[in-house]
Amino acid sequence: MARGGDIQAPEGGTLSARVRQFLRHPSVAHYPWDAVLLATMLVILIIILGSFAQDAIWTAHWDRLGRPVAGQFRGTCYWMADARILVRIASNGYSDYDVNLINRHLTILPDRSWWPVFVNLTAGMLRLTGGSYCSGWAINLIAMACLPIVIQAITRTRRPLLMAGVALLPFGTWLYAGIAEGVFLLFSAILLWLALHPASQRRRYNAVWSLASLVMGILVGLTKPNSIALLPGFLVLALARSLQHVRLIVPGEGRPPFRIALIAMLSDANPAWAATLGLIGILIGLGLWLVQTSGFYPFYVMMAQRTLWYKEFDGGNPLALLSYLTTGWRTFLSGGGLPHPTPWNMMEFAAITLMLILVVRDLRPRWPRPIPLRPTPLYATVSMLTVFWLMFTTGQSHSIQRYYVGNIFFVLTFLIYVHGTEDEPPLTALPGIIRRGDPGALRAALRLIMLVCGLALLIQEAVIMVIHGI
Repeated sequence: MARGGDIQAPEGGTLSARVRQFLRHPSVAHYPWDAVLLATMLVILIIILGSFAQDAIWTAHWDRLGRPVAGQFRGTCYWMADARILVRIASNGYSDYDVNLINRHLTILPDRSWWPVFVNLTAGMLRLTGGSYCSGWAINLIAMACLPIVIQAITRTRRPLLMAGVALLPFGTWLYAGIAEGVFLLFSAILLWLALHPASQRRRYNAVWSLASLVMGILVGLTKPNSIALLPGFLVLALARSLQHVRLIVPGEGRPPFRIALIAMLSDANPAWAATLGLIGILIGLGLWLVQTSGFYPFYVMMAQRTLWYKEFDGGNPLALLSYLTTGWRTFLSGGGLPHPTPWNMMEFAAITLMLILVVRDLRPRWPRPIPLRPTPLYATVSMLTVFWLMFTTGQSHSIQRYYVGNIFFVLTFLIYVHGTEDEPPLTALPGIIRRGDPGALRAALRLIMLVCGLALLIQEAVIMVIHGI
């Protein structure tokens, strides 16, 4: 007899009978296969077409400058950002020299500063493809194609565009297709899905789930340094789920006794264990990377990176930050054009603006009452603000737009806000709501503005990466 929703095949049943019973199971029969498959195909199509379009822009740009040799390799595979460094490390292994294989110096980043997960995945793909320099791009294509499945598992959405939106995010994840952004986003999305999963009454089930979170956390911590910004988010998530569990175990008003609350928090049924072990896993991964990079001195790479990324503004000074972020717009509006690095300032300004809109949405005062209110979860807000806090305190806004596009909390919040949940109007209904002035017209307009701005920022980032950022 089946227990706990398990699928039991009839004794001696044939393979076809087992398959039919599996397909009739509620969890399988009600799964939105059509939406997920459509979203997956859209993501693959967008990444492939977008990558080749970006490569064409790259080649045309260098042909125009009279340097056609630079356009012989695909830009998204080899030239964009740090792709060529990662391909070389995946092919030849780590060295203790700088990226040009010349110097060993404290102020120059060595190979060891690049996290090992993506490098090893690329090395495996290199062997499978016979040494194709587009192996890193292929790894990211696979990772991005898997993202709709995980996003559906987290959000329970049946909207294909919400799942496929990962391929058209502001600042363009696929523009970084030669480096680790897609893999990092997939691994952190899987970790978030594990952390949000409800606990079971079965101890072994919870143990397996928590162990999977620990392993995935280690992989996340070894994929990119961006995992530092995920730590506060998972900490807040674990605390929130623990407090919710304690309230369910000890009902009634007032604060429960400390001993009872502690026993409830340490029980196997506490749904916060997955988030807690995922947090510990990230710390372990970061620690392993720290050991790897301390080849010459303790904290060697951290000191080199801090020296290499010079201060762009006075850290901790809000007026200096505001002056730096608005440099691009002030230069442009004064008729000065877009000299380098002004476009980067404008992208960083846009990244922080989008983040702040997502943080403050549906906060008090709220309007109008009949509209469903969905403030951004506290754990997501904390993670997004952590990225900003790190930039503000260090005085370095280096690639902050890429740190946001690789932050699973920002990505999910943006996609849910723009495309809406199941009980919110889809994108196609928004123009009619605005035209008729129905309740929620302002929110509909903001959702459309965020969608259009996201696409515009994607195009702007593509141009910047070719002309200014390589």
